[in-house]
Amino acid sequence: MRTLVEAMLEAQPTLMQKAQNQVTRRTVLKRLEEKVPAPVLSHYLRMVDQGRKGATVVRNGVCSGCHLRVASGIVAALARQTDLHLCDNCGAYLMLAPEEMPQSHAAEPAPEPVAVKTRKPRVRRVVEV
Repeated sequence: MRTLVEAMLEAQPTLMQKAQNQVTRRTVLKRLEEKVPAPVLSHYLRMVDQGRKGATVVRNGVCSGCHLRVASGIVAALARQTDLHLCDNCGAYLMLAPEEMPQSHAAEPAPEPVAVKTRKPRVRRVVEV
């Protein structure tokens, strides 16, 4: 999913310039149509046509589009890169800044589970008097 948002971020400056050559704009749109699904692209283009950012980067937990803090759960989900997420305030697609991406632990082997000793439950003795 990160590649979709990267493609949208890359095309955003070209699409936001209204007085630019229409041929260049069409070629950028053509490349986006190949990479991005139609519902995502339509939301993104609607935002860009309104003059707003359609895709932004999250740095230090803050959306660069509206400069408001993003929920920590969404920031954690952005690190996993499995879904697309929208900013709750400005509606732009979010991507975690490259310098904030967690280091991949794929090269390290997974630790083997360790058997834990369990204690037997304590038996209460009844003393008869």
